[in-house]
Amino acid sequence: MRHSVTLAAAFLLGLLAAPALAQSAGETVDVGGWKVTRTHKADGSFEQCSSAMKYDDSSILAFAVNGAGKVFVVLVEPTFKFTGGQTYKSEFYIDKTTAIPVDAIAADATTLVIPVAKDDAFMAAAMAGNSLFIEVGGKLSENPLSGSSKAITQLATCVTAGAKGS
Repeated sequence: MRHSVTLAAAFLLGLLAAPALAQSAGETVDVGGWKVTRTHKADGSFEQCSSAMKYDDSSILAFAVNGAGKVFVVLVEPTFKFTGGQTYKSEFYIDKTTAIPVDAIAADATTLVIPVAKDDAFMAAAMAGNSLFIEVGGKLSENPLSGSSKAITQLATCVTAGAKGS
């Protein structure tokens, strides 16, 4: 589990640091500022799709879905300080609704990976919501979801195509 969490976070950080490389491979689509990307394993098989938004304050919010259908929310928050590999009790919620308690894993000092059950209701709420709030260690990160409906729709299309091998 930790390996796939670290892999998801590393991929997202690399994608956002070097989008031209991902785009030249024909794997990234820009959907209203969200970067929707499909990646493959070394053997060419489907690995994951992600939809990521980098905000003006350098924070990044991403949704990632791997080949098994597992959903991850990834938060890169430069103002947060984590210990890589450590699990943190946290909560997340959309538009100040009921908080969902989760065990999030720090991929590095500023990256938190939240495994989410394959949850269509959560993804529907993320598509319709205005902001995703993530609270950990008494700190709160508010992440606007503007454009997320189209981006998550494209993410689902990406996962379907990846699973079919197209």
